[in-house]
Amino acid sequence: RKTAKKVQREIIKKVEDTSAPTISHVKSEFQERDIIRFMLKYGDYQINPSDKHEKNTEEDKIYVVQYILIEFKDENLFSNPNYALIFKIYEEAISQGTLLTEEYFTQHKDPTISQVAVDIISNQHSISEKWKKHGIYTETEETQLKKAVDTAIYSLKIAKISELIETKNIELSKGDNDDINLLVEINNMLKIKREISEKLGRIVLR
Repeated sequence: RKTAKKVQREIIKKVEDTSAPTISHVKSEFQERDIIRFMLKYGDYQINPSDKHEKNTEEDKIYVVQYILIEFKDENLFSNPNYALIFKIYEEAISQGTLLTEEYFTQHKDPTISQVAVDIISNQHSISEKWKKHGIYTETEETQLKKAVDTAIYSLKIAKISELIETKNIELSKGDNDDINLLVEINNMLKIKREISEKLGRIVLR
């Protein structure tokens, strides 16, 4: 297993070799930002991945950052390149046995990464107002961490599938010959969206 310093040096090198990305404002901007916020602020906290609390033990717990990475494995859900880069750095670090902290990003030598991290961590007011609508308050995030993380995960998935549905509807409105296949795709995505929305509703109501 590589040492933390060696992994961090390798990751920094990869970041330096990547051209500085620009921010792209999309409908899922808030949801993408909030996932990164949970990784930065609570990434080294542990939670029980299962909702069946009575059967969980300390050995069952995993880090929040691991839980999020598992949920989004092989899914390219980040439109914002800065958030995508931070997510990838976490992914590479975990794969090499290193758990990065909030300070690693807020004090990063790349000013783009450090500024994005600081902005996300310090932007608590808008976060609080947003989650109040879901019955979650930032002062209780730590005590209801699993619930808060799940809400953020499902909210991003819903936002992304909504964007895909909108794109497909635009294609459908053009009246191409592939309308039947587009309708099938849209109906399948609507079904997935309803399933995710039901999960989100159960989390909020618990």
